[in-house]
Amino acid sequence: MNRRGFTLIELLVVIAIIAILAAILFPVFARARESSKRSACLSNCKQLASAMQMYIDDWKGRFPSFTYREQWKQLEPQNIVSYTKSEEVFHCPGATDVNSARVPPRNSAENWKNYFGRNMGNPPQWKWTDYKMMDNGYLPGMSSSEVRSPVWLVVCIDNTDWWPRHPRGSAAKNYNDGGSNIAFLDGHAAHFLKERYNDGNKRSGPDVDDAGATPFWNWGLTRDYWIPE
Repeated sequence: MNRRGFTLIELLVVIAIIAILAAILFPVFARARESSKRSACLSNCKQLASAMQMYIDDWKGRFPSFTYREQWKQLEPQNIVSYTKSEEVFHCPGATDVNSARVPPRNSAENWKNYFGRNMGNPPQWKWTDYKMMDNGYLPGMSSSEVRSPVWLVVCIDNTDWWPRHPRGSAAKNYNDGGSNIAFLDGHAAHFLKERYNDGNKRSGPDVDDAGATPFWNWGLTRDYWIPE
């Protein structure tokens, strides 16, 4: 019995079909993978916000005392890490060696990584957080009862830059598809695209608080805007 093989035309048609399917499916798989990372990161933000609230409850209603340049303090034994199940909650799956502090500084341009990581323990081991917390000069050590609108106050964001709280900030150190996962003092968290952040100018609309700013700008508001006098 004679067995006919594929002709060159038939092989080319099959190859073309495979190429078309690949072109369609690969972006879908990539988006699914990024969506999964974003969801895992959002879960981390929620857990860190919960850990922050537990810390506040244990310390007579006061916020922890660390600033933007002291984010590594999240990992001190008596700090936020003691209210989490694992240090993995501090690691965003979308972060890289470039936009996070997962590796120590390799040159002077990366000295900012010392804000987010430190050698800790005995023997010393590099520990880091991919999340920025308490990036408001008025918050460290302050009583949470002074916060007028917990629903608007950002306590955790998956970003190591000063964006979005400052108009000169950039998204260069952002992890998740052009936006950020953000958790608020009242415990809710969500993913927001950069287009929804404002530039610090007073605005109006459904996504604006009573100070005329989006919640992301609350890290930069003056004390009289969000703390009752």
